[in-house]
Amino acid sequence: MSVSYNGKKIIPAPFVSLQKEYTRSGDDGMVGSNFSINLIGKLLPDKGSPSSSGTFWTSTGYPADESNVNNFASLLRKQEALRHLFAEDGKHLLILDDCNNVPISCYPTLTNINFTESQWYSYIDYNVALSTHRISGVLFTEDDLLNNDYFDQYLESASEEWSLEPSDEYEGLNKDFVYNLSHNVSAVGKRAYNASGLISTGWEQARAWVYPRLGYSAGYAVGTSGLQIPAYYTGYNYKRVENTDIQGGSYSINESWLLSSGSAIEDFSLSITNNIESYINNVSIEGSIRGLEVRSSGYNSIVSRKYDNALSFFNSIVGTSDVNTIYNRALTYSGFSNLNPAPVSKTIGKSPVTGLISYTYEYDTRQTNYVSGAIYEQISVNDTHPANVFGEVSVMGRSAGPVLQDMATYTRRERALRVDVVVPYYSGVSLMSAVGVAAMNTASPKSDVDDLVSAFYTNLTNNYSSVFVSSDSDSWDIKNGRYTRDVSWVFGNC
Repeated sequence: MSVSYNGKKIIPAPFVSLQKEYTRSGDDGMVGSNFSINLIGKLLPDKGSPSSSGTFWTSTGYPADESNVNNFASLLRKQEALRHLFAEDGKHLLILDDCNNVPISCYPTLTNINFTESQWYSYIDYNVALSTHRISGVLFTEDDLLNNDYFDQYLESASEEWSLEPSDEYEGLNKDFVYNLSHNVSAVGKRAYNASGLISTGWEQARAWVYPRLGYSAGYAVGTSGLQIPAYYTGYNYKRVENTDIQGGSYSINESWLLSSGSAIEDFSLSITNNIESYINNVSIEGSIRGLEVRSSGYNSIVSRKYDNALSFFNSIVGTSDVNTIYNRALTYSGFSNLNPAPVSKTIGKSPVTGLISYTYEYDTRQTNYVSGAIYEQISVNDTHPANVFGEVSVMGRSAGPVLQDMATYTRRERALRVDVVVPYYSGVSLMSAVGVAAMNTASPKSDVDDLVSAFYTNLTNNYSSVFVSSDSDSWDIKNGRYTRDVSWVFGNC
């Protein structure tokens, strides 16, 4: 039998011991293996390889014995040569039988080299401990990293952990918690060699084990018997944190998801204001919508963005009319059954980068608008009541003041009506044409206001025998959608 490392023979050939150890995970499953090889032999001062000068035999056969050597110096030099030989990891260790077959071939790394204590004169015992991820021979290749015969990676340790816990945040109204799911996959690898040299470093070996185990698993997310999360929950806001220890050979990725039944999370609150100076009560509802992101299983592409999901949810609660989800919430939680569905004001904030949408809707208990389609409506009546008509004469030197004389009559009765209406801006045509001007005038709420004015006039004629229109004017702010009507009547009985 002959033993060589990096093409250099060790003579006399050492005894060889071989041990295979399996790397197991926490559940006792095997994730890898390792071969421990021990070369146990003797160095002779005047025989074999390396020589007394520290050179190794590389030819066939055996080198000639040396003469006139200093045994102690020779053995020291041979120790040095052996240490230097195995100082380079990943070189070819070749063990041949007497027929030059290859019972063992591998590319190991050095664990330690030991020279036993003795007089260091006639010989020195040594033990070279080596480690490798695979061995090959005449009829077999075991744990071949390239051919994937057994284990794909050369690992020292590996672990995979899942963690699931409820957060302090509710998904929305009448909904359950959202949950935090985390997945940590880590491994410590070893350097791997073949005939071409270094195949990969330890952390690269660890990364190759970690990568295939990444990604969302419904089995761990909603399949746990402890929290009993419904099956329609899924993972959002997928994040990865990567850690690489190049010198330590370790690599890990921590993945995290937010488990939710929908792609947005909402929170809202109400405030109610009562004012003794007015019968009108005010209700303010403020809310925030946080969109959740959906990423591909490979993490590299976004399937749906946070802002798009937040906007979709917001549109669903706003709807297409004033009687929508937001109004119904204000109606329910304020306790006011007469809440006007048309908001007094609304403020909407959008953050496309962070995927946040905030809203504030102000409602009150004012009466429903009389003018169809009006955004804002103000109707005011100013009555001027009859007053005494009297004469006033100033008399010089009269300390009691002017002389007042009753004329035995009264001033006229007068009523002024003002209607102020704001309607949505009409943008269907251009004002640069007569047709457009006509359309804009048609878009004004004049006809509805005419009906309102007519109702006030009829009320006067039903109660007074003489009713006269003293003034009647209107204005139509086309671009701002504001229509104002002022009508005054003088009235009385014969």
